[in-house]
Amino acid sequence: QNNSSETNMSLMNIETSPNTTTLINTEKPTTSVTLMNTKISMASSLATKYMSMGVRDRRHRDETEAERTFRNIIKDCHKNKTNFVDNQFPHSSSSLGDRFSHDVFQWFRIADIRSSSKDDDQLEWTVMSSPKPSDIEQGLLGNCWLIAALSLIVERPGILRHILLTQNVNSEGIYLVRLCHNGLWTTIIVDDFFPCYEDGTLLFTKARRRQLFIPIIEKACAKLFGSYSNLTSGQMAEALQLFTGAPCDYIHLDRSDEPIDSDIVWAKLVSCCQANLLIGASTGRHDVSKDMYDQIRINSNHAFSILATHATDKDSVRFVLVRDPHACSCYRDEYITPKVLTQLRTINNAHRSTGAFWIEWTKFLRFFSKLTISTYVNNYFDIREQAKFTRLPTDPITVFYFHVPHQRELCTYWSGSLRPGIYYIIPFSTSFWHRHEQTEELNGFTLVIHSSVQIEGLLGNEKTTFLADSLIAYVMKSCEKPQEFDNTTFYTTPKNQKLTIMVIENLSTTYHLNVDVDMSESRNIRHSRNSFVTHDCIPPQHRQIICITEWIMQPGQSGRQSFKYSRQLVKNQSESIPPVRDTTDDIHTLRPI
Repeated sequence: QNNSSETNMSLMNIETSPNTTTLINTEKPTTSVTLMNTKISMASSLATKYMSMGVRDRRHRDETEAERTFRNIIKDCHKNKTNFVDNQFPHSSSSLGDRFSHDVFQWFRIADIRSSSKDDDQLEWTVMSSPKPSDIEQGLLGNCWLIAALSLIVERPGILRHILLTQNVNSEGIYLVRLCHNGLWTTIIVDDFFPCYEDGTLLFTKARRRQLFIPIIEKACAKLFGSYSNLTSGQMAEALQLFTGAPCDYIHLDRSDEPIDSDIVWAKLVSCCQANLLIGASTGRHDVSKDMYDQIRINSNHAFSILATHATDKDSVRFVLVRDPHACSCYRDEYITPKVLTQLRTINNAHRSTGAFWIEWTKFLRFFSKLTISTYVNNYFDIREQAKFTRLPTDPITVFYFHVPHQRELCTYWSGSLRPGIYYIIPFSTSFWHRHEQTEELNGFTLVIHSSVQIEGLLGNEKTTFLADSLIAYVMKSCEKPQEFDNTTFYTTPKNQKLTIMVIENLSTTYHLNVDVDMSESRNIRHSRNSFVTHDCIPPQHRQIICITEWIMQPGQSGRQSFKYSRQLVKNQSESIPPVRDTTDDIHTLRPI
């Protein structure tokens, strides 16, 4: 219908496709966080205050509660004249998981377990006695991501003592382990039964020198994730966060789009070693074949720990000390002559222990793909707040406000610093909108903020239009090339984003703007309007989020996003299809310029 004296029409056909090497798994919903600086005070009258807690204070609180739990279980065991048996993680195939469900293994108590090394037969079992990374040897599980991280932790007994809270062997068989899962610290209780071969040796990670902390922590992780099989495959960053609760930084060494500066990477690595941070490394470069890894006797697609760095004074040759948790790497380097090795031994003699080896820096860069650096510092503060993602684009959103009194670095993932002011954080996800299946238990999240100083803030709910205004501001700022027509501007998010957000504004002071978008030829995307064909009428001096889309293909599937849109300036207003009601505070609600 054309009822205007001023008409301007355009038709565009735009296609996008996801990166073929990065497919979105709908089991891990696409989420985003919007961070804005605002001069307003907290708008919600129902807000609750929160204050960041010191890492040490939170740890002390949890350990006090764990000690109380431990004593209560001991009391029950004495009362019933029995040992502790963990019924929540039974001694059965269900705890082993699908990978081992058809095999015959036995569960033995610690007192009945044989050592895998004859040298250890005369030793008594201890929880931890001067623990060393060489005490840990990976077993039947493919959990090098976990074992490599644990090897790093063992280098810091102070951290280890706050993970395994039960410090002594007890006849009741009760052990408590503190882990950080999904952003929240939790205390896991396990008994002293472990899966073994028929000869009585441990099935999974080996405990050299009869160090009990190794199988206990591994079992606590298996219980947390549902079974031992579920510990197969993972990222070292997951394990480091599990043990420390702190996020990790990454240095990618195999980027094809941007060559690395080896001097800068070396300086960062040396700095991290000097700061005594926990550092891991991974193999599995795309440009290195398995045969090439076999030739140098290093496992491909494997996780390692970094112990030290050193550069010789004379010719400035650089070396990295690496440990293989599987203890099966037999790396040899022509740079490491007996003379050089003697010098390196004076720097760090850990190479004598199981799985540790020195590698020259250029060789390291050639065969390793990524560095993982834990940002754990024990005198930091953190905030850990739980909330839920919305189920509809009309639901109120959770907003976290916090105040920055002085210029601050927010966190390691922030590329700049925050000016003084009041900020709000809006975690949101479109993955749960318009879904019919029961996902109530899946849409929860934990927001964690780490800081070097204590911060306080407010937590409350806001109308969805609050999120709409934030997203519009983000899209307008990040759009690389806005498409401008007479009195019309079309904005969209950059192509590398996992969400596509379309914003159109009507700059006319007189006419309404009809916008029709057709995405019916797209596949494997989720649409925030629950319809691939939409019509909207934008009043003068208004803008609107037309839609938000996200990829929903499963691994191995392809996706396609194609849309056509037309626009027309008209005198009279028409209804949106599907309807967008101003009274419902929809994220697609019209917003005044």
